[in-house]
Amino acid sequence: MIKIHSKKSLILFFIFINFWCFGIISPLIFHNDSTFIIIKPFVNQVYSTVCHQVHEKTISVDGENIFVCSRCAGIYFGLLIISYFLLLFSVKLKHSFYPVIISFIILLIDVSSAALGIYSYSKPVALLTGFLLGSTIFLFVLDQLNYPQKQIDYEK
Repeated sequence: MIKIHSKKSLILFFIFINFWCFGIISPLIFHNDSTFIIIKPFVNQVYSTVCHQVHEKTISVDGENIFVCSRCAGIYFGLLIISYFLLLFSVKLKHSFYPVIISFIILLIDVSSAALGIYSYSKPVALLTGFLLGSTIFLFVLDQLNYPQKQIDYEK
């Protein structure tokens, strides 16, 4: 059962992940802005620390790429959407490690199949597998953060 002990922490994470995801898609929003053109290389450098940014694997709209590949975008937007639902609905879930394992296996099958040439890399599939992993891993991390409280509750 995921029980959020600190709503403030979740709100802070939600604000951070909103800014992070906005930054990812900012080239699509500000592509003609002269100020953005100046800072774009610096912002791109920040995102290059978390993603390989291979052009062929990056979502592009009207010739403008977002700052991360499709799979990384899926992971971050999975984090955003699940944190939004947790905040909005104060959801209490029974959680186990299995959803993380299953989503990771699905992602691994996708990566391996594309790498071995079984099928061509697909941006939508990469986005979806990333989204699954991002959303399930967030629930797992929340569960682990609440582990000390579970121990205290158990010992009572």
